[in-house]
Amino acid sequence: PPPLTRDTLFGRDFFRGNHLFVCCAVSLAPSMHIGLCLQLNATAFREPEAGQVWSCSRPEKREMLDVLDKIMMHPRTPRSAARTVERIVRASKAVRVAQDRARRRKLVSSVPRDPKFTNLLDPARGFGWIPKGTMGAVGPAVAYAQRVLEERRHIQRPRKEGKQAVEDYLIHLFVPTRYEEAPPLFDLALSNEVLQIATEYLGELPVLLRVQLLWSPVNSRLKGSQLYHRDGRHWFQQRVKFIFAANDIDESSGPFTFLPADLSEQVSKRYDSFRMLDRVKDEDMYRYVSPSDELQFVGPAGSGLVLDTSRCFHFGSRTRGKERLLIMFQFWSPLDLPPGRGVNLLRSPEFTKRFGSDPIHMLLIPDDDKADSPIRIETD
Repeated sequence: PPPLTRDTLFGRDFFRGNHLFVCCAVSLAPSMHIGLCLQLNATAFREPEAGQVWSCSRPEKREMLDVLDKIMMHPRTPRSAARTVERIVRASKAVRVAQDRARRRKLVSSVPRDPKFTNLLDPARGFGWIPKGTMGAVGPAVAYAQRVLEERRHIQRPRKEGKQAVEDYLIHLFVPTRYEEAPPLFDLALSNEVLQIATEYLGELPVLLRVQLLWSPVNSRLKGSQLYHRDGRHWFQQRVKFIFAANDIDESSGPFTFLPADLSEQVSKRYDSFRMLDRVKDEDMYRYVSPSDELQFVGPAGSGLVLDTSRCFHFGSRTRGKERLLIMFQFWSPLDLPPGRGVNLLRSPEFTKRFGSDPIHMLLIPDDDKADSPIRIETD
Protein backbone atom coordinates (compact mmCIF):
# COMPACT_ATOMS: atom_id res chain seq x y z
CA PRO A 1 0.00 0.00 0.00
CA PRO A 2 1.13 3.58 -0.61
CA PRO A 3 2.18 5.84 2.27
CA LEU A 4 -0.56 7.59 4.21
CA THR A 5 -0.96 10.96 2.55
CA ARG A 6 -3.85 13.29 1.79
CA ASP A 7 -4.11 11.72 -1.67
CA THR A 8 -4.54 8.22 -0.23
CA LEU A 9 -6.50 9.18 2.88
CA PHE A 10 -9.95 9.72 1.38
CA GLY A 11 -11.61 7.28 -0.97
CA ARG A 12 -8.50 6.46 -3.01
CA ASP A 13 -9.01 2.72 -2.84
CA PHE A 14 -7.34 0.61 -5.49
CA PHE A 15 -6.97 -3.01 -6.54
CA ARG A 16 -3.94 -5.22 -7.03
CA GLY A 17 -4.91 -8.67 -8.16
CA ASN A 18 -7.59 -9.95 -5.83
CA HIS A 19 -6.82 -7.47 -3.05
CA LEU A 20 -8.49 -4.19 -2.18
CA PHE A 21 -6.27 -1.69 -0.36
CA VAL A 22 -7.86 1.25 1.42
CA CYS A 23 -6.04 3.96 3.32
CA CYS A 24 -8.21 5.88 5.73
CA ALA A 25 -8.22 7.23 9.26
CA VAL A 26 -10.34 7.03 12.40
CA SER A 27 -10.95 9.76 14.96
CA LEU A 28 -10.39 8.15 18.36
CA ALA A 29 -10.56 11.40 20.32
CA PRO A 30 -10.83 15.12 19.55
CA SER A 31 -7.06 15.45 19.32
CA MET A 32 -6.08 11.95 18.23
CA HIS A 33 -6.60 10.67 14.68
CA ILE A 34 -5.04 7.31 13.83
CA GLY A 35 -4.27 6.46 10.22
CA LEU A 36 -5.15 2.94 9.13
CA CYS A 37 -4.26 0.88 6.11
CA LEU A 38 -6.62 -2.00 5.35
CA GLN A 39 -5.95 -4.92 3.01
CA LEU A 40 -8.99 -6.97 2.02
CA ASN A 41 -9.53 -9.99 -0.18
CA ALA A 42 -12.24 -12.57 -0.72
CA THR A 43 -11.16 -14.83 2.15
CA ALA A 44 -8.96 -12.96 4.60
CA PHE A 45 -8.66 -9.70 6.45
CA ARG A 46 -5.38 -8.33 7.79
CA GLU A 47 -5.90 -6.41 11.03
CA PRO A 48 -5.37 -2.66 10.58
CA GLU A 49 -2.02 -1.27 11.60
CA ALA A 50 -1.80 2.06 13.40
CA GLY A 51 -0.05 4.68 11.34
CA GLN A 52 0.96 8.22 12.02
CA VAL A 53 -1.12 10.71 13.98
CA TRP A 54 -3.00 12.88 11.53
CA SER A 55 -4.71 16.19 12.22
CA CYS A 56 -7.80 17.00 10.20
CA SER A 57 -10.92 19.14 10.22
CA ARG A 58 -14.43 18.08 11.23
CA PRO A 59 -15.64 17.53 7.62
CA GLU A 60 -12.62 15.36 6.98
CA LYS A 61 -13.45 13.23 10.03
CA ARG A 62 -16.88 12.61 8.54
CA GLU A 63 -15.24 11.64 5.26
CA MET A 64 -12.96 9.19 7.06
CA LEU A 65 -15.93 7.39 8.56
CA ASP A 66 -17.65 7.39 5.17
CA VAL A 67 -14.64 5.58 3.71
CA LEU A 68 -14.87 2.92 6.42
CA ASP A 69 -18.59 2.64 5.78
CA LYS A 70 -17.88 1.98 2.10
CA ILE A 71 -15.47 -0.77 3.11
CA MET A 72 -18.14 -2.45 5.23
CA MET A 73 -20.64 -2.37 2.35
CA HIS A 74 -18.18 -3.23 -0.44
CA PRO A 75 -19.27 -6.42 -2.28
CA ARG A 76 -15.73 -7.81 -2.05
CA THR A 77 -15.46 -7.29 1.68
CA PRO A 78 -16.02 -10.63 3.47
CA ARG A 79 -18.39 -10.74 6.41
CA SER A 80 -15.62 -11.12 9.00
CA ALA A 81 -13.78 -8.11 7.59
CA ALA A 82 -16.91 -5.96 7.54
CA ARG A 83 -17.59 -6.79 11.17
CA THR A 84 -14.03 -5.93 12.18
CA VAL A 85 -14.16 -2.59 10.38
CA GLU A 86 -17.48 -1.85 12.05
CA ARG A 87 -15.88 -2.43 15.45
CA ILE A 88 -13.31 0.23 14.58
CA VAL A 89 -16.00 2.71 13.57
CA ARG A 90 -18.06 2.03 16.69
CA ALA A 91 -15.02 2.49 18.92
CA SER A 92 -14.45 5.88 17.33
CA LYS A 93 -18.07 6.93 17.79
CA ALA A 94 -18.19 5.62 21.37
CA VAL A 95 -15.52 8.11 22.42
CA ARG A 96 -17.45 11.04 20.99
CA VAL A 97 -20.76 10.15 22.66
CA ALA A 98 -19.33 8.75 25.91
CA GLN A 99 -20.58 11.55 28.17
CA ASP A 100 -24.07 11.53 26.68
CA ARG A 101 -24.35 7.75 27.02
CA ALA A 102 -23.12 7.84 30.62
CA ARG A 103 -25.87 10.32 31.47
CA ARG A 104 -28.44 8.17 29.72
CA ARG A 105 -27.35 5.04 31.60
CA LYS A 106 -27.74 6.80 34.93
CA LEU A 107 -31.31 7.77 34.06
CA VAL A 108 -32.37 4.19 33.25
CA SER A 109 -33.09 3.56 36.95
CA SER A 110 -35.51 6.52 36.93
CA VAL A 111 -37.81 4.94 34.33
CA PRO A 112 -40.93 3.53 36.09
CA ARG A 113 -41.03 -0.27 36.11
CA ASP A 114 -43.90 -2.73 35.80
CA PRO A 115 -42.96 -6.39 36.51
CA LYS A 116 -45.17 -7.70 33.69
CA PHE A 117 -43.01 -5.90 31.12
CA THR A 118 -39.65 -6.97 32.56
CA ASN A 119 -37.56 -8.67 29.86
CA LEU A 120 -40.54 -8.68 27.51
CA LEU A 121 -38.08 -8.12 24.64
CA ASP A 122 -35.99 -11.29 24.79
CA PRO A 123 -32.29 -10.33 24.35
CA ALA A 124 -31.45 -13.71 22.81
CA ARG A 125 -34.34 -14.04 20.38
CA GLY A 126 -34.76 -10.32 19.71
CA PHE A 127 -38.55 -10.01 19.94
CA GLY A 128 -41.56 -9.99 22.28
CA TRP A 129 -45.34 -10.00 21.93
CA ILE A 130 -47.56 -7.26 23.41
CA PRO A 131 -51.11 -8.62 23.91
CA LYS A 132 -54.06 -6.33 23.33
CA GLY A 133 -55.09 -4.41 26.43
CA THR A 134 -51.74 -4.45 28.23
CA MET A 135 -50.88 -0.80 27.47
CA GLY A 136 -53.43 1.92 28.15
CA ALA A 137 -52.14 4.31 25.49
CA VAL A 138 -52.65 1.84 22.64
CA GLY A 139 -56.44 2.25 22.36
CA PRO A 140 -56.44 6.03 21.72
CA ALA A 141 -53.53 5.64 19.28
CA VAL A 142 -55.38 2.97 17.29
CA ALA A 143 -58.55 5.09 17.10
CA TYR A 144 -56.47 8.04 15.93
CA ALA A 145 -54.72 5.93 13.27
CA GLN A 146 -58.04 4.70 11.90
CA ARG A 147 -59.34 8.28 11.60
CA VAL A 148 -56.19 9.34 9.73
CA LEU A 149 -56.58 6.45 7.29
CA GLU A 150 -60.16 7.41 6.45
CA GLU A 151 -59.10 11.02 5.93
CA ARG A 152 -56.11 10.21 3.72
CA ARG A 153 -56.73 6.94 1.90
CA HIS A 154 -57.92 8.69 -1.28
CA ILE A 155 -55.18 11.33 -1.46
CA GLN A 156 -53.27 11.14 -4.73
CA ARG A 157 -49.58 10.58 -4.09
CA PRO A 158 -47.32 11.57 -7.00
CA ARG A 159 -44.77 8.91 -7.86
CA LYS A 160 -41.12 9.89 -7.66
CA GLU A 161 -38.01 8.22 -8.96
CA GLY A 162 -35.15 6.64 -7.07
CA LYS A 163 -34.98 6.13 -3.32
CA GLN A 164 -37.84 8.53 -2.65
CA ALA A 165 -40.29 6.64 -4.87
CA VAL A 166 -43.72 6.13 -3.34
CA GLU A 167 -44.24 2.37 -3.16
CA ASP A 168 -47.77 1.24 -3.87
CA TYR A 169 -47.51 -1.67 -1.42
CA LEU A 170 -46.34 0.32 1.65
CA ILE A 171 -47.53 3.89 2.02
CA HIS A 172 -46.17 6.18 4.71
CA LEU A 173 -49.59 7.53 5.51
CA PHE A 174 -48.47 9.95 8.21
CA VAL A 175 -45.03 10.73 9.65
CA PRO A 176 -45.39 13.45 12.32
CA THR A 177 -42.28 15.20 13.62
CA ARG A 178 -43.79 17.24 16.50
CA TYR A 179 -45.99 16.24 19.41
CA GLU A 180 -48.93 18.48 18.50
CA GLU A 181 -49.22 16.84 15.07
CA ALA A 182 -50.26 13.48 16.56
CA PRO A 183 -50.59 13.53 20.39
CA PRO A 184 -52.05 9.98 20.72
CA LEU A 185 -49.13 8.48 18.78
CA PHE A 186 -46.52 10.33 20.83
CA ASP A 187 -48.30 9.50 24.11
CA LEU A 188 -47.95 5.82 23.19
CA ALA A 189 -44.34 6.09 22.04
CA LEU A 190 -43.36 8.00 25.21
CA SER A 191 -45.38 5.88 27.65
CA ASN A 192 -43.69 4.32 30.69
CA GLU A 193 -44.33 0.77 29.47
CA VAL A 194 -42.67 1.43 26.11
CA LEU A 195 -39.71 3.18 27.73
CA GLN A 196 -39.19 0.31 30.16
CA ILE A 197 -38.98 -2.23 27.33
CA ALA A 198 -36.65 -0.08 25.22
CA THR A 199 -34.26 0.87 28.03
CA GLU A 200 -33.99 -2.68 29.37
CA TYR A 201 -32.95 -3.98 25.96
CA LEU A 202 -30.54 -1.18 25.01
CA GLY A 203 -29.17 -0.59 28.51
CA GLU A 204 -29.52 3.17 28.25
CA LEU A 205 -32.06 5.87 27.61
CA PRO A 206 -32.34 5.86 23.80
CA VAL A 207 -33.49 8.37 21.19
CA LEU A 208 -37.01 8.10 19.74
CA LEU A 209 -37.13 8.06 15.94
CA ARG A 210 -39.67 7.98 13.15
CA VAL A 211 -43.17 7.80 14.60
CA GLN A 212 -45.31 6.80 11.63
CA LEU A 213 -48.49 5.23 10.29
CA LEU A 214 -47.89 2.63 7.58
CA TRP A 215 -50.71 1.55 5.27
CA SER A 216 -50.46 -1.47 2.99
CA PRO A 217 -53.33 -1.62 0.46
CA VAL A 218 -54.21 -4.90 -1.21
CA ASN A 219 -51.53 -5.59 -3.84
CA SER A 220 -49.87 -8.32 -5.88
CA ARG A 221 -46.31 -7.02 -5.62
CA LEU A 222 -43.25 -8.91 -4.41
CA LYS A 223 -40.30 -6.55 -4.15
CA GLY A 224 -38.34 -4.32 -1.79
CA SER A 225 -39.33 -4.75 1.85
CA GLN A 226 -41.76 -7.52 0.84
CA LEU A 227 -38.65 -9.72 0.63
CA TYR A 228 -36.59 -10.92 3.57
CA HIS A 229 -34.14 -8.28 4.82
CA ARG A 230 -32.70 -6.69 7.94
CA ASP A 231 -32.81 -2.97 8.71
CA GLY A 232 -29.77 -0.73 8.79
CA ARG A 233 -26.29 -0.86 7.34
CA HIS A 234 -24.34 -2.39 10.21
CA TRP A 235 -23.88 -5.73 11.95
CA PHE A 236 -23.62 -4.55 15.56
CA GLN A 237 -26.31 -1.93 15.43
CA GLN A 238 -29.33 -2.45 17.71
CA ARG A 239 -32.73 -0.85 17.54
CA VAL A 240 -36.02 -1.41 19.33
CA LYS A 241 -38.94 -1.20 16.92
CA PHE A 242 -42.53 -1.20 18.18
CA ILE A 243 -45.33 -2.25 15.84
CA PHE A 244 -49.02 -2.05 16.77
CA ALA A 245 -51.90 -3.31 14.66
CA ALA A 246 -54.40 -0.52 13.94
CA ASN A 247 -56.79 -2.94 12.25
CA ASP A 248 -57.43 -6.67 12.59
CA ILE A 249 -54.64 -8.61 10.90
CA ASP A 250 -54.74 -12.19 9.62
CA GLU A 251 -52.73 -14.13 7.06
CA SER A 252 -54.50 -12.39 4.15
CA SER A 253 -53.45 -8.96 5.49
CA GLY A 254 -49.78 -9.36 4.61
CA PRO A 255 -48.67 -9.75 8.25
CA PHE A 256 -45.24 -8.66 9.39
CA THR A 257 -43.25 -11.91 9.19
CA PHE A 258 -39.85 -12.50 10.78
CA LEU A 259 -37.22 -14.92 12.02
CA PRO A 260 -35.95 -14.68 15.62
CA ALA A 261 -32.56 -13.03 16.06
CA ASP A 262 -30.74 -16.20 17.05
CA LEU A 263 -31.99 -18.04 13.98
CA SER A 264 -31.25 -15.02 11.76
CA GLU A 265 -27.66 -15.03 12.98
CA GLN A 266 -27.32 -18.73 12.17
CA VAL A 267 -28.59 -18.08 8.65
CA SER A 268 -26.14 -15.22 8.23
CA LYS A 269 -23.20 -17.38 9.27
CA ARG A 270 -24.19 -20.25 6.99
CA TYR A 271 -24.78 -18.03 3.98
CA ASP A 272 -21.93 -15.53 4.16
CA SER A 273 -23.13 -13.45 1.21
CA PHE A 274 -26.20 -12.22 3.12
CA ARG A 275 -25.38 -8.58 3.81
CA MET A 276 -27.27 -6.06 5.84
CA LEU A 277 -29.02 -4.43 2.88
CA ASP A 278 -29.73 -7.56 0.88
CA ARG A 279 -33.26 -8.46 -0.19
CA VAL A 280 -33.48 -12.26 0.02
CA LYS A 281 -35.97 -14.30 -1.98
CA ASP A 282 -38.05 -16.92 -0.16
CA GLU A 283 -36.48 -19.81 -2.06
CA ASP A 284 -33.00 -18.69 -1.02
CA MET A 285 -34.01 -18.27 2.61
CA TYR A 286 -35.73 -21.66 2.68
CA ARG A 287 -32.43 -23.31 1.85
CA TYR A 288 -31.48 -22.56 5.47
CA VAL A 289 -34.77 -22.35 7.38
CA SER A 290 -38.20 -23.92 7.15
CA PRO A 291 -41.42 -21.94 6.64
CA SER A 292 -42.44 -23.33 10.02
CA ASP A 293 -39.63 -21.26 11.59
CA GLU A 294 -41.32 -18.04 10.50
CA LEU A 295 -43.31 -16.00 13.01
CA GLN A 296 -46.22 -13.84 11.90
CA PHE A 297 -47.67 -10.79 13.65
CA VAL A 298 -51.40 -11.48 13.45
CA GLY A 299 -54.13 -10.44 15.85
CA PRO A 300 -56.83 -7.90 16.62
CA ALA A 301 -56.38 -4.15 16.44
CA GLY A 302 -54.40 -3.09 19.51
CA SER A 303 -52.06 -6.08 19.46
CA GLY A 304 -48.36 -5.31 19.46
CA LEU A 305 -44.92 -6.63 18.62
CA VAL A 306 -41.54 -5.30 19.67
CA LEU A 307 -38.34 -6.53 18.04
CA ASP A 308 -34.85 -5.65 16.91
CA THR A 309 -35.17 -5.41 13.14
CA SER A 310 -31.42 -4.93 12.78
CA ARG A 311 -30.97 -8.51 14.02
CA CYS A 312 -34.11 -10.25 12.75
CA PHE A 313 -34.70 -11.05 9.09
CA HIS A 314 -38.22 -9.93 8.22
CA PHE A 315 -40.66 -8.92 5.49
CA GLY A 316 -44.24 -7.65 5.20
CA SER A 317 -46.95 -5.95 3.13
CA ARG A 318 -47.86 -9.02 1.09
CA THR A 319 -51.46 -7.90 1.44
CA ARG A 320 -53.31 -10.22 -0.91
CA GLY A 321 -56.78 -10.19 0.63
CA LYS A 322 -57.16 -7.31 3.11
CA GLU A 323 -55.41 -4.01 3.78
CA ARG A 324 -53.11 -3.52 6.77
CA LEU A 325 -52.59 -0.47 8.99
CA LEU A 326 -49.70 -0.28 11.46
CA ILE A 327 -48.43 2.17 14.05
CA MET A 328 -44.65 2.02 14.09
CA PHE A 329 -41.85 3.79 15.95
CA GLN A 330 -38.36 2.87 17.07
CA PHE A 331 -35.57 3.70 19.49
CA TRP A 332 -31.84 3.89 18.82
CA SER A 333 -28.77 4.35 20.97
CA PRO A 334 -26.88 7.64 20.38
CA LEU A 335 -23.98 5.42 19.32
CA ASP A 336 -25.91 4.35 16.23
CA LEU A 337 -27.33 7.70 15.15
CA PRO A 338 -25.85 8.53 11.72
CA PRO A 339 -25.49 12.29 11.16
CA GLY A 340 -26.53 14.08 8.03
CA ARG A 341 -29.35 11.82 6.85
CA GLY A 342 -33.10 11.83 7.14
CA VAL A 343 -35.47 13.89 9.27
CA ASN A 344 -35.53 13.98 13.06
CA LEU A 345 -38.23 14.48 15.68
CA LEU A 346 -38.30 17.88 17.33
CA ARG A 347 -39.28 19.20 20.75
CA SER A 348 -41.94 21.86 20.39
CA PRO A 349 -43.72 24.15 22.88
CA GLU A 350 -46.60 21.65 23.03
CA PHE A 351 -44.15 18.86 23.86
CA THR A 352 -42.70 20.97 26.69
CA LYS A 353 -46.20 21.77 27.91
CA ARG A 354 -47.04 18.05 28.03
CA PHE A 355 -43.82 16.72 29.58
CA GLY A 356 -42.25 19.80 31.15
CA SER A 357 -38.51 19.73 31.72
CA ASP A 358 -38.40 16.04 32.61
CA PRO A 359 -34.83 14.97 31.75
CA ILE A 360 -35.93 11.55 30.48
CA HIS A 361 -38.29 12.94 27.85
CA MET A 362 -35.85 15.71 26.96
CA LEU A 363 -33.27 13.08 26.03
CA LEU A 364 -35.75 10.87 24.18
CA ILE A 365 -36.30 13.76 21.76
CA PRO A 366 -33.06 15.71 22.20
CA ASP A 367 -33.61 18.35 19.50
CA ASP A 368 -35.43 21.61 20.04
CA ASP A 369 -37.28 22.85 16.95
CA LYS A 370 -35.25 26.06 17.19
CA ALA A 371 -31.91 24.28 17.27
CA ASP A 372 -29.38 25.24 14.62
CA SER A 373 -27.93 21.77 14.16
CA PRO A 374 -30.52 19.07 14.86
CA ILE A 375 -29.63 15.40 14.78
CA ARG A 376 -30.34 13.84 11.41
CA ILE A 377 -31.29 10.22 10.96
CA GLU A 378 -31.36 7.90 7.99
CA THR A 379 -34.51 6.40 6.53
CA ASP A 380 -34.34 2.73 5.58
